[in-house]
Amino acid sequence: MILNGHILRNFKLNHIFNFKNKFISATDKNEDLFSNKLFPISWTFDDGLKDLLTIDELLTNIGEIKFRFFISPYLIENKNRQNLKFIESKLKIKTSPLLTWDQVGFLLEKGHILGLHGYDHTEFNLLSKNQINDDFELSIELLNKRLSIKATSFAYPFGRLDSTENLLSNQQIVSAKKFFSRIYLSDNRLPIFGYKGVYNRRYAEFDDKIFINILKGFIQKFKPLNLE
Repeated sequence: MILNGHILRNFKLNHIFNFKNKFISATDKNEDLFSNKLFPISWTFDDGLKDLLTIDELLTNIGEIKFRFFISPYLIENKNRQNLKFIESKLKIKTSPLLTWDQVGFLLEKGHILGLHGYDHTEFNLLSKNQINDDFELSIELLNKRLSIKATSFAYPFGRLDSTENLLSNQQIVSAKKFFSRIYLSDNRLPIFGYKGVYNRRYAEFDDKIFINILKGFIQKFKPLNLE
């Protein structure tokens, strides 16, 4: 199963240390093999918060666990200009500091996997098809300019699509697959875990509801959904 979180404050590993032998690195192979199973668990994190530096240490100490993390490149740029109000307006939350480009590079050197999360974290349900394509292109261009790499994975800002019908033929999914081979949602309405390059992560903000979210996702797996 793939779990998704954001900030260290809610990443209460003391609640789940008994599961540490169930953690697994978030490689493409591991996600493909285990995304439709309850265990082992791999981790992803959205928004590119500086908390990931501490989470890296925690997961390294319990077994060299690597995570997949998603950034919005323009927010990383704005972080360098200390434009906190703009960043919080895009994330729609009060937030801890974002990573710098150097820190993103450090996590890559540690073996973690980088994906994109929208150019500036605008909700994709509010964008037209052309605007979505522009967003992808701007994200890819800025990431390549700063780190000279190309991301193969993409996670939707805010995690949800307006429609759950015909999920794999949803226009947003179709557009994303033109740029990325792996597409990630974080939508607890959906039973899908991993199917044809589309992966749904269970929300796990590591508060007292973590086990409820895991159980909900596991139960939802068995509900019918029109995927084609």
